[in-house]
Amino acid sequence: LEKASKYLDAQLIQAEGLGENLVFPKKKAIIGRNNNITPFFSAGSSAGNWQDFLKNYRTQLNNLPKPGTSLSEYFEILNSDQKDICTTLYPSAAALRRSGMDRINGAEILNYAIEWTIGEIKNYIL
Repeated sequence: LEKASKYLDAQLIQAEGLGENLVFPKKKAIIGRNNNITPFFSAGSSAGNWQDFLKNYRTQLNNLPKPGTSLSEYFEILNSDQKDICTTLYPSAAALRRSGMDRINGAEILNYAIEWTIGEIKNYIL
């Protein structure tokens, strides 16, 4: 995000909180533009440090029911919070499908994405 921010036609400002400190380049104000600070795509400040975030995320992933054979049926049994967690897995699931897993069904790919993500978290949090 830090690297990409220098190419954006916007000044990014980090929300205060316990998250990772980011450094964004300072940009000159563009004349004739509305230069109001707008919370665009911001979830607000971090409620904890990154280790706590990953521990909580891992717990939420572990608490997801195992996907069956039908993704549409699977998503119908999930509550709103579980659906939000599943949404975070879409990029990983799509990458897995493109990497040669295109012959297995969506539920199996989603399950693999869950297991893969939990494994990645274990690389950072014991």
